[in-house]
Amino acid sequence: MWTVSVLHQNLTLDSWTLIWKSNGLCVFLCVRRLERRWVLWHEFMKEHAHLDSWLRLAEQAVSSSNPALVTYVTAKDELRKFERLRCEAGSRLVQLDSLTRRNRTLTRLFQGAMKARLLASARECGQRWDDVNAKLESITGRLKLFVSEWEEFEAEREELALWLADLDVRLTEVDHLTGNTCEKLRRLQVCVI
Repeated sequence: MWTVSVLHQNLTLDSWTLIWKSNGLCVFLCVRRLERRWVLWHEFMKEHAHLDSWLRLAEQAVSSSNPALVTYVTAKDELRKFERLRCEAGSRLVQLDSLTRRNRTLTRLFQGAMKARLLASARECGQRWDDVNAKLESITGRLKLFVSEWEEFEAEREELALWLADLDVRLTEVDHLTGNTCEKLRRLQVCVI
């Protein structure tokens, strides 16, 4: 107790002012650090909310798709839709990367439950993006295969239709020929080959 009173007696008014100013500066710096943390937290949560809403829409789109039960026209439309969604997923990957960087900064500033919550939310977004991207790759791959097979079939069908029409014309010519049956059969063999 004696040391405290001696300490008080030895301190001048200037010393007390200096102590109060340094305490005020310390409080000010603490407040600034808190403000910075909460501004970063708010920005992180805002970016997380945007990515989360896009992920929900993308998850809905990929879960409602059933490429096995579509017509050719529907498959082409679906393919365009999912290719656009894949392009969007690429830009959302940049957003996810930004979110991850913010998360790293924030996890250094927070401890305990807040740190765990930050890590979990970033991990969840990353996992959801990976799942959506994998499903998009799978769906667009199947739709591309279906569309290309259909277009190949259509091209072969048209080619076959032309060949059959040409064969029909030649058969008609052979049919109208005069002469014996052997001559007609030889001409018919030439048409088919």
